[in-house]
Amino acid sequence: MGASLRALWGATFILLARLAQLCEARVNTEVQVGPLYRVVDTRLSISCKASGYPADKRTDFEFRVERPSRPGLPYNVISSADPDYAFASHNVRVAKKEIDLIHQSQSQVVFVIEKLLKEDEGEYECISVTTETVLDGIFSAKTVVKVIDDSLSVSLRDSATSMSFKEGEALSLTCQASSDTLQHTHLSVIWFLHKEGAQNPQPIISLSRDFTLIPGEDFKQRYKEGAVNLDKIGESTYRLEMTELQLSDQGQIYCQAQEWIQDPDRSWYSINQKDTEKIVLTVNAREVGPDMLSLVVKTSSEKTSLLEGQELLVSCSIDMHNLKERFFSAAWFRGDIELVRIGPTGILTVSLDDQRVEEGGLRAIRIGDGAYSFGLKPVSKDDQGSYKCMAWSEDRGSDGAFTKGTAQSSNSLQITISVPESGLSVKMQNPTQNVNQLDKLTLVCKVGGAKEYLSVNWEYKSATSSTFTTIIILESDGVMKKDATYKDRQVRATRPASESFVFELDKVTLADSGLYKCHVAEKIPNQDLHTNASECAVTVNPLESLMKVSLTSRSFNPTIGEEAVLMCKVKGPRIPITVTWIKRGDGLDMDEIVRLNYNGDMSWSGSQTSYQVSIRSQKDSVIYDLKLTSASQIEKGIYQCSVSTFVEGTHKKLATSNDLQVAVKNPVTKFKLEPNPPIEQVINTDIHIKCLLEGSTPLYAYSVIWFLQRETGFIDLSRADRFSFMTYGNVAELNHRHRISMTRTETTFELVIRQAKISDSGSYVCNVTEWLKDPRGTWISLSTMSTSTKVNISEPKTNLLVEKSQSTEIVINKDTKFNIPCNFREESSHESQFQVTWFWHKDAEIEKPKAIFTAYRNSTLQSSFEKIELIFDHPEESKFSLTVLKPSPEHSGLYFCEVEQWLQSLPEKWQTVSKKRSEDFNVTVLGDGEVRSSWEHTEVTLIVAVVILLIIIVILVVKICMDRNPGPKKQGATLWADQSQPIRLEDH
Repeated sequence: MGASLRALWGATFILLARLAQLCEARVNTEVQVGPLYRVVDTRLSISCKASGYPADKRTDFEFRVERPSRPGLPYNVISSADPDYAFASHNVRVAKKEIDLIHQSQSQVVFVIEKLLKEDEGEYECISVTTETVLDGIFSAKTVVKVIDDSLSVSLRDSATSMSFKEGEALSLTCQASSDTLQHTHLSVIWFLHKEGAQNPQPIISLSRDFTLIPGEDFKQRYKEGAVNLDKIGESTYRLEMTELQLSDQGQIYCQAQEWIQDPDRSWYSINQKDTEKIVLTVNAREVGPDMLSLVVKTSSEKTSLLEGQELLVSCSIDMHNLKERFFSAAWFRGDIELVRIGPTGILTVSLDDQRVEEGGLRAIRIGDGAYSFGLKPVSKDDQGSYKCMAWSEDRGSDGAFTKGTAQSSNSLQITISVPESGLSVKMQNPTQNVNQLDKLTLVCKVGGAKEYLSVNWEYKSATSSTFTTIIILESDGVMKKDATYKDRQVRATRPASESFVFELDKVTLADSGLYKCHVAEKIPNQDLHTNASECAVTVNPLESLMKVSLTSRSFNPTIGEEAVLMCKVKGPRIPITVTWIKRGDGLDMDEIVRLNYNGDMSWSGSQTSYQVSIRSQKDSVIYDLKLTSASQIEKGIYQCSVSTFVEGTHKKLATSNDLQVAVKNPVTKFKLEPNPPIEQVINTDIHIKCLLEGSTPLYAYSVIWFLQRETGFIDLSRADRFSFMTYGNVAELNHRHRISMTRTETTFELVIRQAKISDSGSYVCNVTEWLKDPRGTWISLSTMSTSTKVNISEPKTNLLVEKSQSTEIVINKDTKFNIPCNFREESSHESQFQVTWFWHKDAEIEKPKAIFTAYRNSTLQSSFEKIELIFDHPEESKFSLTVLKPSPEHSGLYFCEVEQWLQSLPEKWQTVSKKRSEDFNVTVLGDGEVRSSWEHTEVTLIVAVVILLIIIVILVVKICMDRNPGPKKQGATLWADQSQPIRLEDH
């Protein structure tokens, strides 16, 4: 029992192993799922792997590409087995390793194009190749690659190529990065520091594509302390903040932007990467100052008496031994209330009025070694009081933590704030105003009851802010001062007339919507300051709401070869815009055709020979025409045009037109087929079936398929494509194929069936398709027509007839020869051949006839009559005879001949078409003892016959005589006479 179980388990394991081998033998080839969107001039990599091959042997791979401009025509690109595999279009780049195929394992490769070209766009096929025997499987896989334009831009807002700081000072750099692409992409930004002598740059801090801040390895601690940070300001601005520079921060500092796209397999891929110009950063060590026994803190201010609306500035200075190597904290107080504090790493801590800090009304900064500044604007009566500064040293431990030293307080400053009185009146010309994005904002402020010494402070407050911030100040002496936050903006404050102040801000953005204040101050020497203000609510209309795009056409349904013009009408502000034409084919992917950039550059993604672009300017709009120069089926699809612009340091999509369906029509066909009458023919003849074209055009091509229609279905006989290349259908038998041929003239297709057979009967269908080669080189089938010809193949009509013999019965003595003739007539065909066979049998009721002699159609003779000699004779074409020599009584019986008519059905095959039999020929052969009795018997028979004949003659004569002489009858002459006398008949 145990041995049986072990044998059963062993057989089971062997079976499972065999099944595993069969499963492993099934090949599966997989390629990276597309479509893969990649940027021109960047690197493309496509992974491909195969399973099911032997693991110990390397699998070779091939890559081919099918371009959109040449559908159905794949190009060989590269093979890991054949160095001469690539077509001429790729072999130079393959030789230079610009296109490569890299094995990552025995059965996995990576296909690489180091620098993508526009024409590299297409459908790539990965094919696994092996010499091993496998069962079955999938040996190739395809993926689509889309090559898009490079629209990534990255730059530094700071124009300096080098910057110098002292140790402990703060650094702030701004980078702008954006991309204008139709695809959904994410950007990541990294700030790098490349130290002198280092091989590679080290990351300072980065903002990943999923908006996660990641500090560099060497900057993690400083990031935790808040000394290093990266802020994203707006859509495309990234600001690096380093509050306290160290000597190790020297080197080249720059910003890098990467553009990411999510592939269909949900993985993210970096499709583009660009760096800004590099800034040389120098950090100088702090100079060693004079020894100081203790910490000294001083507070000062240029103005201690202020009017409401002015700015308060309080400076705090610190002096101590080894000042540059130490860390300090400083705090400002009004009375006993702490207002703000700056920590040892430059972090600002606000005790009160956080909102005022955010709006820029309260600020505290470190301006140098031991130098701090505190500012408050605009001041009010509530800000009046005694101000002082307090400072203390901070000792940094090995763990990075700070230990607070003894605090030292400064002297106090008494600040007084007064409210001026005046009859000054200020009024905005428009209390509300609308302005379009990127247009210029102009505000006019009217002043009344004022004298000469007027200054204006233009202020702004956003919808989310509670206080105003200063934009620009126009002093009474004409000096204009811009706030630092507007240093890169075109803003002006003018006084065109004594009672008017004008504010101008170029290229307004959406963030410029809000409340604007004209704050006018009158300051007369030796008098109090008088101020007044007026406000204006400004709304900035976004460009998206102003730009209208529509797509129309008078010829959106062209015929192949015709022109079509698609008109993209753009209404809106006359600003530099980028117009992009997009087409969607049968799938869901949008393909960019051409882009007209705002700077006048033009980039093509589609076939430039298929399209032309022109621009027409009208009074209220600009029309961008896209002309389909010679329409083909490739140009059919849904078209859109979209408009974008470069605003606020980034590309912004403004509007997209409606969809416009372009359907390219095929020309109307004009050809037809003439009907054919039925064809009646006999076997072994050639059939000619013609298919006549009427109205055919020389510019078109025609293909034909011949079918044989029967009750059981259609048989595909043969076909000729539009290039007249003939192939057979499902007529599998070779003896059928070699009988079929097809010829063609300009207007006629002819099917020839040689040596027709009965089975060739049926309805023959001529199926003709008209083809047109469109302007892109693709063949288009226009229409198909059919005509049917009834063919009937029949046996030839034969009139074979075997003639009767003069005698059908003979009696002969033994050894007396006799002849059996076989003569016939045949009038239907001169191509017939005949076979004659003589038969004999004793008794027709008892036995079957026996063939005794055959004369075959090929002149071969065969005798099967035993112990007898036969003589065959064929004196004429339709006369045959057989002579039997020396017969004996046992050869008595019935004899007859049978004639078979043969016709040729194929060159090497004959068939019987008719068979006829003669009458029976009765032969009696007497033996030696039967001769006399036979003769006596014959004599008696003859005598009886003569007597009967004489009686009949006598009766007839008497009858005639009686009819002629109705009178008494006389004695007539007797019919009998002596033998010596002739027989004579007389009339009376």
